[in-house]
Amino acid sequence: MLKGFDNVSLSVGEMDRSVRFYRDVLGLKVTDTYGDQITFVAMEGWSTTIMLQKRETVVVGNGYLTLVCDDVKVRKAELEAKGARIGDGPYPIPGVGSGLDVYDPDGHHICLIDYSDMKA
Repeated sequence: MLKGFDNVSLSVGEMDRSVRFYRDVLGLKVTDTYGDQITFVAMEGWSTTIMLQKRETVVVGNGYLTLVCDDVKVRKAELEAKGARIGDGPYPIPGVGSGLDVYDPDGHHICLIDYSDMKA
């Protein structure tokens, strides 16, 4: 029986560069490190982590990671000021809110989403 969700693993080419992106640009916290090969990051108060794992070859797939934020328009301006690579957005997600596509230094697609259109 499954009991929970532990982490998502992303292959990265340069650990320092990736940690700077996830910590300094996205605002995640470093929760653990294992030498220069593995670093775990997470949102404040979350037990689910993203494991950044250094690899010689980084293969970027066609999937993406979705993170929730309060307002993608505000977040876009903050990310642009920090030099993040922005893709599409903000774009409407009918009945949900807005989305914004961002890419980490290795090209992993991250979708930021707000639930501004969701009814409480």
